[in-house]
Amino acid sequence: MDDPPLKPTTHPMTPVPPDAIEPLFPTDDGTNEDSANVADKRSYVPSGSTPHKPSRKISLVGPSPLKSAKKLTFTKQPSPAQRAAKYLVTRAKGRHSPKELTFSPKQKRNVWTSEEDKSLIEFIALHRDLQPTSSDWPSMRVQHKYWEKAAQFIKENAPTVHIRPSMSIRSRVSFLKTKFSSIDNAEDNLGLTVSHYMSTETPCTNLRNSERMSEQVRRNVDPLILTKDDKILLIKKYMETLTEDEKMECIHEFYDDRCELLSLITKLFTKVNEKVGICQTTEQQLFSKHLDKLYFKIAVMEGIRSNPKHFITTSIKAMKRLQAESRCNLVYKFCQMLTDVNNFDQSSYLMRLDRMPFGLLDYVIQFFTCTNTRQICEPEDYRIWLETMETEFPSRFHRLFAGPMWSNQETKYYGNPHKALTNVPCTSLVSHWSKSKKYTSFSATTDIQVSALDQLKQTNGRFWIKIDGTDIKTALMESARRVWNGDVDMNDGELKKLREQYENHLTDVDKFSKSDCQNLQINGTKLINMFKNDIPYLMNGFQRARAVYHEKFQKQVPNKTLKELNWDIVEHNTLLQQSQLLCENVKDTLDDAFPDELDETTAANIKKLAVKSKSYLCDIYKKRRTAASHVLVTMLSDERRAKKPYALPVRFIAYESLKDQQLRDFNRDIKRKMVERGLKVVGTVTDGEFCSLRSQGETRPLHIWQLIHDSKEAVQKMSKKTLLAMLIKCGESECGDPVVKKPNAAIPHSFINLIHNLQISENLTLEDAVKQVRNSLVPVGYTPYPFKKDTEESFLDMLRSLVATCIYRDAIKHLKGNGVDFSLYIYVPEVDPITKDVRHDRSDHNHLFRRAVKSIRDGNHQGLNFEAFDDVLLDPGSGLTHAVLIGLRKQSLVDAERLVSKFVVRSLRKSEHEKEAQHVQLLVNWHEASDGRSLTQLQRCRYNYNMLNYILDEWMPWHKDCYDFSTIDINRPTNNICGFSRETLVEMTTNIESQEFRRRENDELGYAEHPRAGGTDDLETLFSIAHRKLGTTFTLKDWTEYWPKLV
Repeated sequence: MDDPPLKPTTHPMTPVPPDAIEPLFPTDDGTNEDSANVADKRSYVPSGSTPHKPSRKISLVGPSPLKSAKKLTFTKQPSPAQRAAKYLVTRAKGRHSPKELTFSPKQKRNVWTSEEDKSLIEFIALHRDLQPTSSDWPSMRVQHKYWEKAAQFIKENAPTVHIRPSMSIRSRVSFLKTKFSSIDNAEDNLGLTVSHYMSTETPCTNLRNSERMSEQVRRNVDPLILTKDDKILLIKKYMETLTEDEKMECIHEFYDDRCELLSLITKLFTKVNEKVGICQTTEQQLFSKHLDKLYFKIAVMEGIRSNPKHFITTSIKAMKRLQAESRCNLVYKFCQMLTDVNNFDQSSYLMRLDRMPFGLLDYVIQFFTCTNTRQICEPEDYRIWLETMETEFPSRFHRLFAGPMWSNQETKYYGNPHKALTNVPCTSLVSHWSKSKKYTSFSATTDIQVSALDQLKQTNGRFWIKIDGTDIKTALMESARRVWNGDVDMNDGELKKLREQYENHLTDVDKFSKSDCQNLQINGTKLINMFKNDIPYLMNGFQRARAVYHEKFQKQVPNKTLKELNWDIVEHNTLLQQSQLLCENVKDTLDDAFPDELDETTAANIKKLAVKSKSYLCDIYKKRRTAASHVLVTMLSDERRAKKPYALPVRFIAYESLKDQQLRDFNRDIKRKMVERGLKVVGTVTDGEFCSLRSQGETRPLHIWQLIHDSKEAVQKMSKKTLLAMLIKCGESECGDPVVKKPNAAIPHSFINLIHNLQISENLTLEDAVKQVRNSLVPVGYTPYPFKKDTEESFLDMLRSLVATCIYRDAIKHLKGNGVDFSLYIYVPEVDPITKDVRHDRSDHNHLFRRAVKSIRDGNHQGLNFEAFDDVLLDPGSGLTHAVLIGLRKQSLVDAERLVSKFVVRSLRKSEHEKEAQHVQLLVNWHEASDGRSLTQLQRCRYNYNMLNYILDEWMPWHKDCYDFSTIDINRPTNNICGFSRETLVEMTTNIESQEFRRRENDELGYAEHPRAGGTDDLETLFSIAHRKLGTTFTLKDWTEYWPKLV
């Protein structure tokens, strides 16, 4: 039975001639009748001319010469068994194959070794001239001669017994290309150094065999039978036995003229080039190649680890290009800059390598010589400089400095320096921020930044704790991940408790949404109780919001404030309705639920109630939470300001309102951390918001005003009967001391006896006697002030004034016994209980100076004629403007300095306003003593005490005759002394006394305090940077995210 023929390769409707059929199994003995004409019959050759095939798939054999003739082609007819086997194999492979299967024995696969990889990389690095392109990795076709030479090189250097085919080598290059970004990277990873290239420069089997020859054999061998490598080995071995002088004599003997040597080298390289098929080169090019080789060997001898190959040729080309462009020889200048010694400092070179601008040059050179920016990294000094400039000029610097870079380029070109349009290469802002965020040691929390304290520890100085705050936009936020932002966090645990309560309620809602029949009632009851507990809170909030709205409505506040208060009422009312509705819905769901199983309707209702409950919880907890409206920042600053950074932020606190005691608690934590690291605390500096820090310390009063205030507060609520029981004598003790009904240790016995003697000896009434004693509390010629301001003093007030004065003087006496002398100093710093050192508490001088200038604008000083400043305004030499005079820019320190300046003083004296000129002159000198330059310590001291005496002229007029503050009239109002407010008076006298106390320590410490050490200018700078980066108004979330980068 004949086997059916296979499908023809031509058109299926073409007839098949019988003579085109070949036998399936031809035999060699000719017994098969079909094998007789095998030699005469044409075997099947695929032509590739099947209709509808693309032209690119046409076989290389070429079409038949008879293009127009219809050709019939037949293939061999396999047997049914062969067709079945072919079908099974094809099906096992999962595809149809038009080719017949050829069963050949499986060849053994040669695995690539590490030595072969090294040899391949070595060949690519040494034979770049064989590549037709300038690409780093070769990518020629398999037929290229490059791959044959690579195979031979690998066989000789690996070494191996087999020669790898070109396809195998080309595939291995593709694999290595994906593993290593460049040839240099591959050399580094495989350990191919300069010394390796030198040791494997001329590998030769004959040379290795020759090395095993004995010295006797080398002497007796005939030179005619030696190979080239053997001759080279003999020459090298002979040269090793010679001294340096003998080597030079040999060179001069063989090559007396350098031209002959150059000609020999030229001929040698010409012959080599002719052998490898390279075009003829000039003597200059060949000599440059030889110098490159010699330079390479010298670099290796000097210990150069980088690859200085072709340096001579490259440097000459660079100098030639610079000369053609009329540029300076920067190649030589750059080398000179790195090697020549500085004439003024013999221990350093012309350019330092550890600071700018070397980092900039380093990155620019690497940028333009790499193939991708991922291969290089930014030097640390260049990175820090860029961060500084971007912080100083955040909006435009990077855009102008870097240029467009890869803007409007295809994504595939990103990172390619040859496609970048750059002014000065640098990394992007995103890269800077990611690196800073990754490597920074600062955290975006309200905790103390311990890393900042560790940095300051290296300065070994004395530090001021500077505190100031700034406004932020109130915004309570909750992210999709349930993260809260914008809350007041005083580190007292209140926010944490509220957060835990919120998490517990959310857990209850989740349990309710996943409840089954058994625990539905339990979880639902928890929700009902939660909603019921919220109702009283919402009712109280609703009523409170209405009361506040009506109160503000009566005062005619701005409409914006009224709208906010009205929204508060609406929100409380809405939440109250939601809590009541959700409570009823949960009850209905529990009543409708079946005890055995939950139907689809009940399950759907439970899911909806859970979603509504979570939304309700989010809204009601926004009412329970407190939004922060301010950020308080604490910085540490060295009092000498001799080393940058002058100040470092160490903590921030988000708050709505802050008490002085809370601020002391925050400082206490910072001081503990500083003591642990051996950092010495000088004191604290704040603005006028925390005035009590200058008057009341942690263990005792700091200012004389506090003693006056405490003594008057002690008798403020005492009745006449109580006061008389302390003053009226009712007998005598055995030692002769007067006895009273209510003894008070602060009241001296002399006062009690004086009142008693005036009544008996001079027949005065009790009231007259008390009045006479009351008048004796001030020096003769001065009238005491009444106990209550602008109110005629009654008998009760006289008694209170008398007892309060006694308490005040007794307190001064007691403190003086403990080493704190308030009789000579208005302010005395205390010894800190944590640091055990004296701690100063000052006010920021610039804030204080602006408030002192504001008293002039407001006309608070009753003894000055403020119309005099109108004459100054008309004087062009005074520099005074109308905006400065009226305080159009209230927070401007420049305007304050223009109003209180020496030019204004000169103009006032020109207009014969001497008293006003004296007031302004004292303020100018006091400002110079705290903020000026080029003043001696004696001048600063004189200016400070002139200002203090000017204040005491009104506060205690007899201070020139009796400089004892225990004699001060405690009823003298401290408000409006010299036109200053009470806070300004306390802070001004505190700063003066504190600065002079510190000045007396100069000899002991060995240096003077920096004039701006006790100011908050550093904090103002910090806030200005934040406002410039984040905008005029920003939320706490913005501040928290920017905090690590800001510090």
